[in-house]
Order: sequence, then C-alpha cells, then structure tokens
Amino acid sequence: MIESTFLYNPIYKLVKIGDFLRRNKTAIEVKDTDLYKRVTIRTNNGGVYLRDIEEGRKIGTKNQFLVKKGQFLLSKIDARNGAFGVVPEEVDGAIITGNFWTFDVDYSKINPHFLALLTTTPEFIKFSENASNGTTNRHYLQEDLFLNVKIPLPTLEEQNQIVAAYNKRIAEAERLENEAKQLEEGIEAYVFDVLGLKRTNDKKDNRKFQITKYSILERWAVDYLKKVINSTQFLEGNYPVIALAELIDSFQYGLSEKSTKEKSGIPMLRMNNIQNSELDIKDLKYITIDEKTKEKYILNKGDLLFNRTNRKELVGKTTFYKEYSEYTIASYLIRIT
Repeated sequence: MIESTFLYNPIYKLVKIGDFLRRNKTAIEVKDTDLYKRVTIRTNNGGVYLRDIEEGRKIGTKNQFLVKKGQFLLSKIDARNGAFGVVPEEVDGAIITGNFWTFDVDYSKINPHFLALLTTTPEFIKFSENASNGTTNRHYLQEDLFLNVKIPLPTLEEQNQIVAAYNKRIAEAERLENEAKQLEEGIEAYVFDVLGLKRTNDKKDNRKFQITKYSILERWAVDYLKKVINSTQFLEGNYPVIALAELIDSFQYGLSEKSTKEKSGIPMLRMNNIQNSELDIKDLKYITIDEKTKEKYILNKGDLLFNRTNRKELVGKTTFYKEYSEYTIASYLIRIT
C-alpha cells in the first residue's frame, strides 16, 4: 500500500491534494494553419517554461489540451523527478498532450507555488516514484493516487511567507552567482593582461599553449582530456611556454609492499582515497617499513598525488597532500614534488 500521508509538524492539518486541485481538460484541435505555444517542465521544481512556438502542420498530435496562467501543471512521466510547476503568463494559452496534466487551483486554500515547493521534498519524490507504474522505462503517475495524497497545509498567510522566503533565497543565490561569475571574468581578464595573452589559431608560434577550465577537468587521463580540451583554441603571450616537467623536482611511484587493515605501522593511501580533488581518509591500510624506506617514501605537505592506472573512473584523479601526519602511498599512486 502506498503511504498517502507525509511526516509533518502536527500543528498543521492534513488536506488531500484533491481538495484544492481539480483536473482541467479543456480540449483543442490543432489546426495546420495556426501557431501554437508548447511548454516544458524542468525537473526538481525548475519551473514551467515556453518550449517553442510551432505551426500546427508540424505537430503530429492533433487532439491536445489548453493551459492557462495560474494553473498547476505536471508531467505524469517525470513526476517522480519533480516535474511540477505553476503556469506562468508567458505560456498562457499553450497546448499540452495527454502526458501533461493541468489543474485548476482553489486559491482560497493553497498557493500553488507552495505545493510546487513540497514536490521537491524527499518524501514527495518517494511518493511519486511509488505512485508511478509502467512496463518500460516510462513510469506514469496515477491521478487518483496523486489527488488522494494528504499534505500538511499551513494557513494561506504562512504559505505565502514560505514562498516569499524561498524566492528571496533564490534571488540572493542568483545575485551571488552573478557576482562570482563577474569576479572570475575579471580575474581572467587581469591574468590575460599581465601575461599579454591572446587567443590565436597560429599553431606554429612557440609561445602557444592550449587552455581548458579546471572546473570541468576532473582527472588527468588522455581519453578524458581529449573530450574537454578544444584542440583548436590556443593562447600566445609575452613569455615563453615551458613544459610542466621543468617545474617538477622529483617524480616517484608508491610502494608495492603488502599492506594490512591492522592499524599497525604507517597508513598507506590508495587510489580510492583520492576523490573530488581531495583526500578521503577512510578504509585505510597500513604498512610496516624500515627507517630508510620511511625517509624516502613519507609524504610531505604540498606533494602532488595522482592515480596512474587501473579503473577508468579513477585514473588521473589528483590532489595535493595537505596533512601533517605520516602517510605513504601505494604503487598505483604517483607523488610529484
């Protein structure tokens, strides 16, 4: 049996969704000579947006439905991925197929934007998964189950306050994101100016080098680098270009000696300990080595570590060693100073 009630603050009463939403099936026949707005719903409460404006003759499904501003709209296919939202003015009068459901809202009981926020909670997502069925990868939400689910319903005033607070946070997040983008662009412009860098397609110039963003560079591996580096984008500047090897003091493979889970000796970092450019200090193994070997293989703060082989998702993963404790590395890792 599908649970139809959410965990909630007991000060709020539980109300069936069907008490304030009513399915609207305003049908329309698509005519070849007319233009029609079509919608898309972004998952995870991403909102309802205009998908495109298309000629009727290019639309295969001729029997569709109309939506209007202020209605609550969902995708019965992607409901389990949070495809819910409120119809904005820009898509008023758009058409939808039967894979979308639109509902009239009793605004005296609920702010539909509050309901849209509820759809992003883990409990609602779990409900949507359980209330969707299908024999293929397309799992369809069941309307009767959706309308009978009970949700905690604060007063309309409280709902409005929650929605306003959420929108304020979203606006602040967007402001900070824009500031960060402007700062990043300013830093890049400064570096380009100081080094006299400019983009060029002249591959013969010995001052050229390729560029990519570290934000998308997850690992140092040939197959991966080919995907993220645009081989036609080069930079040239006022200074000579040198190989990374010229900045390296030493290059060392790790130890191949057998390690153990017993917490005796020195902890040994392995491939799985490098995750997302950071050290993940867990599931450690330990090794006992003599003082001479220890002096040679103990890590120093600032060492660059990376995985050199093995599984595709791990090769090339890189981090700096920032610890002060005594650690060493296994043979599948390389230490650069």
